[in-house]
Amino acid sequence: NLQHLAFPSLSDAFFFKNIFSYFDVFTDIQYRQPRPNAEIAHFTDLLRTFMLPSPEELPERITEHPKLLYSATQLHKAGVKFRLGKSERSFEIKFEEGVLKIPKLEIEGVTEVVIRNVMALEQTCYIENAYFTDYFIFMDQLINSRKDVALLAQEKILVNYLGDNNAVMSMINNLNKGIVSETARVDYCNLYEELNS
Repeated sequence: NLQHLAFPSLSDAFFFKNIFSYFDVFTDIQYRQPRPNAEIAHFTDLLRTFMLPSPEELPERITEHPKLLYSATQLHKAGVKFRLGKSERSFEIKFEEGVLKIPKLEIEGVTEVVIRNVMALEQTCYIENAYFTDYFIFMDQLINSRKDVALLAQEKILVNYLGDNNAVMSMINNLNKGIVSETARVDYCNLYEELNS
């Protein structure tokens, strides 16, 4: 491989860590070196591989298309508390005892480009395993106004480097236009049901 030819003294782990830090938009995602037999087509595929748990840990998927009926501020008014999630599993969102825990997402200039590229990859190569897309569908349904952005920012779930809540809202809401979703992760389906109730 090209890395071994250019830098024969560097280990694969060091190489992967450098690549990951270069694309480090999702700061709370834990670094995982891909398994030795993982087939990676290009940098976008590599980035997606870093952000997903191992195949054995991936949640089951079902052919349902649930919808979250309420935004963050509406859920908050109903008594749901929002907290920054600390899960080591990428995009793992938990709702326990009235507390919704969501991992941190930093929004900066390059964020949209990275997200759109990974979502496009899932649409073309991983349509039945679009775990990355699932997360942004959830965020799209959770955020419907700048007040929703402000609430999530207040709880440190969103870190807004754009400095404009309307810009973040617009970015999140536009990500899923034209996106096809054939299946959904079962834990998110259960999450939607609980929050809607």
